[in-house]
Order: sequence, then C-alpha cells, then structure tokens
Amino acid sequence: MGYLTTITIHNDAQHAFEEHPEEFAKALFDGIRQAERDYKAADVGFRNYGGYIEVQHPRHADDHTVYVHCGNCVVNVNPYEQEFKDLMNRCPEFVAKLELVMKHTLQEVKRLRAEMKKKG
Repeated sequence: MGYLTTITIHNDAQHAFEEHPEEFAKALFDGIRQAERDYKAADVGFRNYGGYIEVQHPRHADDHTVYVHCGNCVVNVNPYEQEFKDLMNRCPEFVAKLELVMKHTLQEVKRLRAEMKKKG
C-alpha cells in the first residue's frame, strides 16, 4: 500500500507551465512537501500565477476521502479532517452546495447502476 497525492492544476497558466517545465516540476514537489507537512491542501505559487496549483496532502491508500470538483475548485470533503471543518465554519453555504452536488451525483450513480443491472 502506498500514498497518493491529488493535484489540481488551473489550466489558465498552462502556457507558463510548458515554458518552464523544470520550475513546474519543482513547484509540484514543493507543494507535496508543504501539504504533507501541514496536513492540508497547499496552494503553490508559480511565477506570477498564485493559486494555480493546489496540492492535497498525501493520502495513504487506506485513507478514503471524496474530492468534489465544483465551480473553479476541488474540495476534499472529509468530515474527519480539520481543513474541511474549517471550511464548513467559514463558508457554510458553499458546503451546502457541495452536499447538493454530491447528492445529485450519488443519485445518478445509483440510477445508472440500476439501469445497467436491468440490462444484465
């Protein structure tokens, strides 16, 4: 069992990432170390593009969570982690929106699974 690190890259800065691949790789590795150290997502600056790379903290294969892509961000929705509790306290309306997104997605997964089961 190993560790996985989820990274979100805002493509608006893709041209800068491609122009400076070594710096881009270094930014990713720095972000992984920072997220691991702080045990929360790290926003990694890259040249003049602040917040265009977000690195979630490395997670052991047995440590389950749900990442929700909503709006212009990816959120680690895990009620056992302080980072999510802080988000809930700071932005309860946004967390309510995340709940709706997750509920709708789960309903569609169940519908699709039932449909596939009928087809055999």
